[in-house]
Amino acid sequence: MPLSPHARAMTRYRLPLELELHVLELALPPLRMTAVKGRVQFCLAVSLVHRSFTAWAQQHLREQFVYTYQHRHGQLRRLEKRRRDAEAAHDWKPKYVLLDLQWLDYALGLVDCRFCGMAFDYDELVTSDDERADERPRYNTNLADWTGDGLVRFNASFLSWLQGIPQLGLRLPHTMLDFDDIPGVELLELATDSCIEPWVDPVACPLGPGGTLILRYFNIDTWIPPNHAVRSLVLHSCDYLSSHDDDFSQALPNLVDFVSHLSVPSFSTATLSTLPSTLCRAFFISEEKFELQGSDGTPGPTFSKPANLELCSLVQLRPPSRSLPPSEIAGLETLCAPFVAAFVKEGADFRYKLSSRSAEEELADVMGMLAL
Repeated sequence: MPLSPHARAMTRYRLPLELELHVLELALPPLRMTAVKGRVQFCLAVSLVHRSFTAWAQQHLREQFVYTYQHRHGQLRRLEKRRRDAEAAHDWKPKYVLLDLQWLDYALGLVDCRFCGMAFDYDELVTSDDERADERPRYNTNLADWTGDGLVRFNASFLSWLQGIPQLGLRLPHTMLDFDDIPGVELLELATDSCIEPWVDPVACPLGPGGTLILRYFNIDTWIPPNHAVRSLVLHSCDYLSSHDDDFSQALPNLVDFVSHLSVPSFSTATLSTLPSTLCRAFFISEEKFELQGSDGTPGPTFSKPANLELCSLVQLRPPSRSLPPSEIAGLETLCAPFVAAFVKEGADFRYKLSSRSAEEELADVMGMLAL
């Protein structure tokens, strides 16, 4: 069948394939918890554009594996079947595995959460006339089950296929999981969407040397030092509740990159003094105003930065608009000027900006800069 005029025109004016694929790489959503679904949709759409993109799209579709635990029989068999099918279809070794375990509490018969107090409604889970809510059917104990010390340990067959996975994402349940048997990974992403008082000790997480830890929706009461493996830490909508600021630097003595996204600690001179001395780059994204003045209201208070800090970046978010008010820009410039001068004097870089972009867009830029 002859090509249509439109198709001939597209073929005539196409870029070299290598350049087109490079553009696609730049546009590809990252292998992260909040972007995996968009990444899959992007690859599927690209595969339909032209046959020359099909192999590229298939390659990137195989880089992630997403498993959502559902409260029904045969979940471990379902997981293993999906894995076997993937391995049989091609040389499969995903870069990123996302396990959504928010329904695991029901399978373990949890009555209520001992951390946040949430009660579990088993009436919604009755699947037949023979199952009564007060019986609390416990499915899938071959996937995970209680230990004698009040933790939940995954089955060995469940853990075995995680061996060698470089990046792992977990949507955590209310139940305390035993992390001891989970293999160390290069990047660990944890989200506590379900429990407002998460149980996880962030410093005890299974990370390999030089690892990256991404925490979402955590209320952190304390850091139990030290974890020498964490080199990059990203806090996404987290609150650090402890008044012992020194715990932070002691817990992460080898931290190199730090991102605070809509989180506490945000930027202040006090925050700078509590960051680890090994820190090289720090990024703060906030909807609130940064503490850039002393207690008497004067700009540019005295501060000390971590010895190795090369870059400190502030992004002040404001409501979307076509243009940013010049008065706000000038005000931020005045407040930041002493910091810029002090950082330049020590051979470092202090950046700041007002932004009407979304918080997720600004975070994506930072994550891209850090190759995360």
